[in-house]
Amino acid sequence: MLRPGIAASLRSVTRGATPFQPRLLAPASMRLALGADCAFQRRALAASSLAQLPRLPLASIRPRTVIQRQAASQPDSDEEGPLPPPPEDVSAPSIPRALLFLYGFSSLALGGAALYSLRDTQHVADELRGARDVFGSISSYLTGDEGSSIWGRGVTEKRLQMVKKHETAERLGVRMQWLMGWCEQLHLPSGVTETIGRAYIICAEAYLDLAPSKQVVLPIVALNTAVFVAWTVAARRGGGWMMRNFLHRPSSSRMRTLLTSVFSHQTLIHFGLNNMALWSFGGAALYAASQQHKRVPEASPTPHFLAFFATAGVFAATVSHIVTAIRFRRVAALRGLDVAKSTVGRQASLGSSGAVYAALVMSACAFPDAKLGIILLPFVTFPIGVGVAGLVALDVAGIVLRWRLFDHWAHLAGAAFGYVYFHVGAKAWEDLKLMLLAQMRAHK
Repeated sequence: MLRPGIAASLRSVTRGATPFQPRLLAPASMRLALGADCAFQRRALAASSLAQLPRLPLASIRPRTVIQRQAASQPDSDEEGPLPPPPEDVSAPSIPRALLFLYGFSSLALGGAALYSLRDTQHVADELRGARDVFGSISSYLTGDEGSSIWGRGVTEKRLQMVKKHETAERLGVRMQWLMGWCEQLHLPSGVTETIGRAYIICAEAYLDLAPSKQVVLPIVALNTAVFVAWTVAARRGGGWMMRNFLHRPSSSRMRTLLTSVFSHQTLIHFGLNNMALWSFGGAALYAASQQHKRVPEASPTPHFLAFFATAGVFAATVSHIVTAIRFRRVAALRGLDVAKSTVGRQASLGSSGAVYAALVMSACAFPDAKLGIILLPFVTFPIGVGVAGLVALDVAGIVLRWRLFDHWAHLAGAAFGYVYFHVGAKAWEDLKLMLLAQMRAHK
């Protein structure tokens, strides 16, 4: 809820008074004093504690929200009759280039995310140590907290996340002042300024109150939304630029679309269902997997989840690319190169379903007792393992029966990625952070 006096404060901005500062969002000059009896800090600590991730979102997972990665429906290679002319840039899909892109991107994404996470956590840990929380240090010493050997005595993951949440509130407060300043410069009516301020505060408070498993999903949802809006606008102008840059066609030799197509959705139902599925289980499963091997406390799980999601999506798209390349060569050998270009060469795909499948399988591994429900029949529930097995069986049937509406190979690749990452990837992430941290400290 909004704090009392907001309307009066907002009106004062338009009259040239002191810039508006919401009571929830701390000003940039404020510094955290961990020993202070501050209601905001207690609230931030409760909201930011990853150790209390709720399982409720997993109970609302619905199989139909995991929309399949769309693929262009093309005629089979053995069909008779006239074939449409192939695109101008059709060539045999390259498998080595796709594998090289996968290796390079995954290395940069995971390595860059780990390095960013370490630097960000180091910054937060320095602020935390500067606060000189004597009681926290004594408590950490007595309990032997794991964070004491990495970031210093008394620096636990819970405290790191509390400070990080406070910094986020400070940044939101600064942006609020900037927004109100622009409203004043534009000489907007006081009613409009007040409405903008209220909307900003509602959004800021809602974001700060989200569980970390939801906060990590928001950047992906925002990017998906931006690309979907771009598709909607481009559709009125032919959509040529979007098709070249956000639709992966293996025969085009554009490897960058292995990544950009992961965040691309052309239709509203595809966009909505994929984001609903992602919001349902989000980063909860990744957090559960990370906690099993936690050795380096993090101030925020967002870098890890973003790297995981993007890498899973690129991996799924790469597997689909390789399958298409093999099929292209088979059709070219049996029917000729022109037939291969006119059929397999026209196939394209887009969507984040491969990455969503990875998150779903990780949820099944992390929370095997969770229940799934059907969106139109909420009273019907079944174990999450049964739901995942059913989806995998459906994709296997799609491959065997040669269904062309969905990219079943991308789905299965995403599911395999999620399973392997749960058992191996989380530990490798901790090993990577330890290696980078040792290098950072060696070069100081």
